[in-house]
Amino acid sequence: MSDNTEHSCATCGKSASLQCGRCKNAWYCNRDCQRSDWKTHRKDCSEGDLDRIVTRAGTLLQDVFLIFAERTYASNVVNVEDKGDELVIIDGPRQPGQYFYAFPKNLVHDESDKKMILCAEMCTEAIGYFHDFLKELLTNKCSCTRRQQCQARAPLTLTKETRVKTWVIDPTGPQFSIFTPVTDRDAYWNKYVEQPIEDYDWGENKRTVSEYPQARGYNGLMGRVSWAAIREVDQALSAWKSKHETTLPKLLREPEGKFVSLRASLLSTIDDGLRAFVARSDYRQDVFAAKREGTLMRLESIRRARTTGPAANGSQDDNPTGATDDMLTRVLQSMDPINIHFL
Repeated sequence: MSDNTEHSCATCGKSASLQCGRCKNAWYCNRDCQRSDWKTHRKDCSEGDLDRIVTRAGTLLQDVFLIFAERTYASNVVNVEDKGDELVIIDGPRQPGQYFYAFPKNLVHDESDKKMILCAEMCTEAIGYFHDFLKELLTNKCSCTRRQQCQARAPLTLTKETRVKTWVIDPTGPQFSIFTPVTDRDAYWNKYVEQPIEDYDWGENKRTVSEYPQARGYNGLMGRVSWAAIREVDQALSAWKSKHETTLPKLLREPEGKFVSLRASLLSTIDDGLRAFVARSDYRQDVFAAKREGTLMRLESIRRARTTGPAANGSQDDNPTGATDDMLTRVLQSMDPINIHFL
């Protein structure tokens, strides 16, 4: 029951205070009117209920990703410049052996700026790393059919099996000032997209980020750390479900008050797990190794440039990239002591 008497009964038009407990969109003056309207309301109720579930799922996905991004933040940001229509993030030098850095809360003006920075340069990561999380949230509700890349974003398109409605979930949209994580597909496309660039099958995001740990240098290290953090999230999620004897799909169907309470508990549990993960993790040797590998990669590139044959234009320039002995010296000086031999 609700104390709000400004609604009209969907059946008889009288003042109504009884709200449909499922979709929250229809109002009735009594149970008889509600039962009488069910044949008409059933279809709208199903759509409204699903819309609420998808909205909760997409918002929860963004909430979890933002916690993950903040706790595993790996940039030494020294300044953030507000240019009016853009934020410029200025990184400082990394401290020797340090991987994690505290998010620079003192440099952001509000929550929107914080979200923009946490989502900066993120494309497939949110939906890729949290593929299984989102899949469980929407079990038997929607088919997560496509990921469409457009204008440097990678939103996920969801379609109900009956093709009643299609949504777009864009958890990293804040970097483009899109702060609503779930939007009707047509509205999203009309407002933000000129033309999709690429179209991928559901699951491609996860396959992409699964390859990150195999990359050389610092990129590979970032991939390995991220997946270790995701395992921590999974453990925290399992503990939370066991404690509350619930599931993610059941969470999404809870009444608003209980949903808000359980959601806060879930986010707090994940946050605590990630804080503990960062506190006990020691990646100093990994950072040094990644730096050495990255430097070797640069040396290999310079060596290839120095040994390249005559340029394509017929000149005798055997160094088309301009690599010099001075460049080699600077690269070598940036390395930790290791033995390097040019063959």
